[in-house]
Amino acid sequence: FFYLIVGTFTFDEHRTALLAAYTTMLVVHLACWLCCSLPDPSVDKGWYWPCMREAQRESRYCSVCAKHIPGLDHHCTWLNTCIGRRQYPAFFALVTIGSAMFWFEAAVFISLLTGGSSPRVQAEAVNVLGSLTTFRVLVSLAAVFAGLLAISLSVLFCFHMFLQTTGLGTYAWMIDLRNRKQERKREKAKKEAKKNAVGEEAALPKKAEGTCTRTNEESSGNGMDVIATV
Repeated sequence: FFYLIVGTFTFDEHRTALLAAYTTMLVVHLACWLCCSLPDPSVDKGWYWPCMREAQRESRYCSVCAKHIPGLDHHCTWLNTCIGRRQYPAFFALVTIGSAMFWFEAAVFISLLTGGSSPRVQAEAVNVLGSLTTFRVLVSLAAVFAGLLAISLSVLFCFHMFLQTTGLGTYAWMIDLRNRKQERKREKAKKEAKKNAVGEEAALPKKAEGTCTRTNEESSGNGMDVIATV
């Protein structure tokens, strides 16, 4: 789609530069995708990612692949494979290049929209699509689609950058997050139990005092009855 729009509505050296830059990123992106998808993640190969050396030492079982994966980070539904120690460098490069590529697409489409008032672009839009409105709608949809993909991959990129600062992989981070939630629940339950116990202890003396008072009143009443009888 990028080639169709840019190849039709850009001209001369500008077109050549845009297509060359995009083609370079696309080739690298596809190469990273193949490096993630084709190798068997259960084979103990690859090098340790510098910031996740400890997390990638362990081998974990993936129920989806039914395999033990050295340095399992997560099972990627989009790539239909596990991302372990062997695939993680290619996966991180895939996310990084993908983010840059789709931001590049969105920027080019937006520049075409803002420069759509030039006579040459208008003439080409009318000649190819029949109207300038159709051109604007088409490029706007392409810009929105590229922007959404760019935002999604950027969020994933930021998440993995965060994981690298913690030294945890995705799986290890999820386990750690679950353990922290359970610990907070246990602490909350302990506080509630302690609060209830304190409340019960504070209520016990009042009940005893009330019982003693009633006993004294009954004793006094009985004494008056005896005196009256005598």
